[in-house]
Amino acid sequence: MGKKKDLSFETFVPEKPIQTTAHVERVAANVKRLVVDISPAIHRQLVERCIPFDTMKAYVLFIVNKQQHRAKVSSTPIPPMRGQKRVIIELPEAEADALTDKAKNFQSFREFVLRCLEAEGLDIEPKRST
Repeated sequence: MGKKKDLSFETFVPEKPIQTTAHVERVAANVKRLVVDISPAIHRQLVERCIPFDTMKAYVLFIVNKQQHRAKVSSTPIPPMRGQKRVIIELPEAEADALTDKAKNFQSFREFVLRCLEAEGLDIEPKRST
């Protein structure tokens, strides 16, 4: 029989907690973030439909550009949704300003995007449990 291997190992315990102080700037100065909160049901529909695109953000931006003229301002507001997911669209400042200008007739940018998704055929109304 051979020798048993020594299975002991040294553990490194720092004297004080390791802190990272590096801050990464993810957005350049000329890039603007547009945030849209969507329901998990809408998120699932987007995941199913965005396969030909690189990202869900690219698909949402494509739909907004395609359906912005068909999106209708509705008198009934979009009800709040539980368990929201967030879609962040980063655009150059000029494009973001142009997009928010097109959304001025709506109550919010979120409603504008959701109405564009509705014009594309997505179901944006939350399901009622009976």
